[in-house]
Amino acid sequence: MKLFNDSTGKPSLTATMAIVSFVVVMVKVLLNGSTISIGTSSYSFGTIDGFAIGAIFTPILGTYTARRWGDSMTTVDGSGGKPGDGAA
Repeated sequence: MKLFNDSTGKPSLTATMAIVSFVVVMVKVLLNGSTISIGTSSYSFGTIDGFAIGAIFTPILGTYTARRWGDSMTTVDGSGGKPGDGAA
């Protein structure tokens, strides 16, 4: 599976989840209240509200933010501490 890159250029599952959830919400917003008929089948897309959007975005963006914050708290060699604070 190909992952999207985050702002540091590394493949990131949380960035991929954020992008996919954004696309899903945008498709839902665009198809809001419409009905699509294909042959004898009919597909109806209900309405979407702010609570549904919040329920989709909040956990994913919270995970992405926490991951970025956690990555910023470690040095390149993985020894912990903030970069440049002299922790060995």
